Amino acid sequence: MADDNIEPDQASFDKGYSEDANQVNQDDLILQQSKNIEKEISDSIMLVGDKEDIMVLEQQYIGDEVYKGKVKDLARKYSNLRRTRPDGNCFFRSFGFALLESLYHNKSNYERYDPT
Repeated sequence: MADDNIEPDQASFDKGYSEDANQVNQDDLILQQSKNIEKEISDSIMLVGDKEDIMVLEQQYIGDEVYKGKVKDLARKYSNLRRTRPDGNCFFRSFGFALLESLYHNKSNYERYDPT
């Protein structure tokens, strides 16, 4: 009965199948689902959105007085916001976009960073 401990060959794993050749590898299904979710998000949410009035945040959280107070504090300093795609790079994208936008709209900032 030494044949009872036969290990599946590497080729069956390379094809994306488990030990039972009729069963699809769950890891492949999970990866495909993740790719589909990423594609759906990328198709529906822009990398960087258009400017919105900051008070739209207050409208989103009508029942939360603490949050509304924080939005009002932000509104004293900032008048607009831009939404970004929440994909793990949103902070870096936001920071870079804000820097470039600042340089574009403020000539003195641009001259500070101009290497020539």
